[in-house]
Amino acid sequence: MDMQFSNYGMTLTGEVSSGGSGIDVFQQCVDPLTDSCIAGKFRAFGNNNNIAISATGFTGINATGYNMVSSTGVQAAGGTGVRAMSSWPDGYGLYVYNNYGGGSSATGNAIFASSLKQTGIYSQSQAVNGVTGKSYSSGASGLYGENFSGGFGTVGRASGSGTGVMGDNSNASGFAGFFYGNVHVSGTLSKTYGTFRIDHPQDPANKYLSHSFVESPEMKNIYDGVVTLDGSGQATVVLPGYFEALNADFRYQLTPIGAPGMLYIKDEISHSRFTIAGGQPGMRVSWQVTGVRIDAAALAKPIIVEELKPASARGKYLNPEVFGLPRSASVGPQLSDNATRPHVDEVK
Repeated sequence: MDMQFSNYGMTLTGEVSSGGSGIDVFQQCVDPLTDSCIAGKFRAFGNNNNIAISATGFTGINATGYNMVSSTGVQAAGGTGVRAMSSWPDGYGLYVYNNYGGGSSATGNAIFASSLKQTGIYSQSQAVNGVTGKSYSSGASGLYGENFSGGFGTVGRASGSGTGVMGDNSNASGFAGFFYGNVHVSGTLSKTYGTFRIDHPQDPANKYLSHSFVESPEMKNIYDGVVTLDGSGQATVVLPGYFEALNADFRYQLTPIGAPGMLYIKDEISHSRFTIAGGQPGMRVSWQVTGVRIDAAALAKPIIVEELKPASARGKYLNPEVFGLPRSASVGPQLSDNATRPHVDEVK
C-alpha cells in the first residue's frame, strides 16, 4: 500500500491481484469538515472480483464532496461500482443525500446512475420495497422516470398474481395516477366508478362538468342520428362500412320530431344500412341503434357478469370504504410504506 500526504489531506492507494481487500477501513474520523483524513483524497482499487473498500462502523463510509460545483462524494468504476450492505434491522445498505439548498437553481442529485447497456440502478428486495421514493415538497416527485428515445420513462412488471404498477392516494382531492397525453391499455380495463370530467363549457375557469359512463352487462356500441323522411315517408340510414363486422344482435329506437308518427323499421340492417318507414313526408326522425361487439378481441375476452371471488379474495372488497370497512379489507395490494424511516435530518 502506498501512502502519500499533501496539503489537501491523505491519499491511500491499495491494489491487490488476488485475495483480500484493497483497503479495509474500520473507523471513520469524527468531523468530515475539519479532519483531513476524510476531507482529502481517497482512492481504492480491487482486481479480480476482490473488494476495493470494506468498511465497518456506525457509518461504513462517509464520503462528501465540498465547495465545488460538481463535487463528487464517491466515484467508483469496475464490475460493481459500489456494493453496500447493512445487517442491522433498521439500517440502510446505502444512504445518500444532497443537502445543498441553493434555491430554485440547484440541480444536484443525491444519486446519479448511468449505464450504456444495462440498468442505471438495479434494486432487489425480498420483503418490502425494492426502491422507496419520497418527496416532501409540492411539485416534486418521489420517483421520476424519463425517456428520450422511444423507450419507457417508467416500467412496472409483475409475474403470477402480482401487480406491475400500483398507485395509491387516500386523499379524495388527489389522484392515485395522473396522466398527460394518451393512455393505451392492451388488456382488460376494469373500474368501480367512471366519469368524464371537463372544464365546464359555460364557466371553464371555475367549474367542472362530469357525466357518468354508460354501464352494460354487454360490450355495446351505440350509434345514433337524425334523418328526414322522403315523399313516401321513408328514409334509409347508412351506417359505417365496418358495422356488421364489428356488431351483432341489433336493437333500434325511433322518435318522431315535431309530430306523432307510426314509425317502424321497414328493412333491418343489411349491408350496413336500414330503412325507416311509417312517418309523414318531411318528418324528422331521431334514431338510435345499438350492437353487441363480435370482433376478435371482444370474443377472446368476454365479460363475465357474475363470478365468485377466488379464495384469496373471500371476505375482502374492491372498495371496503363504501361498506364502512378499513383499507386493510381491500382485495388490492397493500402498500408497505416505510413510514418509520427517518427523514434526512434525523439520520445520525
